[in-house]
Amino acid sequence: MTMMRAIAIAWLVAACGHSSPPPKAVPPPPAPVDAAAAPVAAKVGVALDVTPADAEVLIDGVSHGEAGKLAPVIELKPGLYTLVIEHAGYTSYRVEFSVADKVESFSVHLEPAKH
Repeated sequence: MTMMRAIAIAWLVAACGHSSPPPKAVPPPPAPVDAAAAPVAAKVGVALDVTPADAEVLIDGVSHGEAGKLAPVIELKPGLYTLVIEHAGYTSYRVEFSVADKVESFSVHLEPAKH
């Protein structure tokens, strides 16, 4: 009869719903972001090496300042541009160039203007 009593108690516990609900799944915390491993968009634009360093740089008629004070790469969207480098007392430099998927580089040495 002891066996019957154990079966009856087990049946009553199951029938009364005293069992605990299963635990809810908790998503794991997000992995930390490693800035060094994150993909970096490649820069495209123009890099300039200009003499004299205080010559003014214009791209499509917009001044970007003195050549020697510019960032190593002037970022530009892909497209066609006109670069003008000018300085009082020197012959200006003008070139049309296109930017696609890389940095275009120019080394410019302005010549003194002939009188």
